[in-house]
Amino acid sequence: MFPQKNRVLSRIFPQLQHLLPIQTFIVLFLFIGIVKAQPFVVQTPLLIETEILSTESNSLQSKKKYQAIIESGPKQQTFLTFYQASANKLPLCRLTSLADGSLTWQKTMRSKPLKVSEIIFLQPGFPIPVDILPVTLQEQAEITYETHTKTGGRTFLKSYTVVIAAINTETAEDNGWLKHPVPQGNRLRLFTVTDGQGRFISKQLWPVHGSWWFYEETPFRRSWRLE
Repeated sequence: MFPQKNRVLSRIFPQLQHLLPIQTFIVLFLFIGIVKAQPFVVQTPLLIETEILSTESNSLQSKKKYQAIIESGPKQQTFLTFYQASANKLPLCRLTSLADGSLTWQKTMRSKPLKVSEIIFLQPGFPIPVDILPVTLQEQAEITYETHTKTGGRTFLKSYTVVIAAINTETAEDNGWLKHPVPQGNRLRLFTVTDGQGRFISKQLWPVHGSWWFYEETPFRRSWRLE
């Protein structure tokens, strides 16, 4: 990938040194005035199955399969691109990590990249599972974040609370959160996000020290990692 970037990552995250130079996707989180980088180290492509839900009845509307692929770009950019899981592999949307560590978002491949400055990246109602949660937090934690969004010259403040809980594989299986076998006894963590009014926004089930979630759910969709 990029040797200089990998040397920096290995100094910041020595526990990942054995994984480099596997392609790495960087997301920045701001918390208590400190910038923390969360690397997503994945062996791509990832195959994801998503069910689109009716917001009124929570019933199934449609099923889709996507591939999430990390690709190297020019000027030390790293792309996390979502494709249709079909023969034509049509790119649908993209998150880009720039050389300075900032993040941009393209809702469609025709749209202009928009800089993302929020602490957690959420796309309510979007049919593709692109949400990014602060998965470096410790178990049994409950953290509240504030995000600022500028629209039409006005700034809107939103508050989100993230709760992290330890989950065993039996509970995950009973809830239908796993689509492939996970060894019994493996440690899992469930990240749940609510807004300032306590409304459910998003949840993701991660393996401890894992590189990608097993399950993601919002009021609009449910997604499973298939491989």
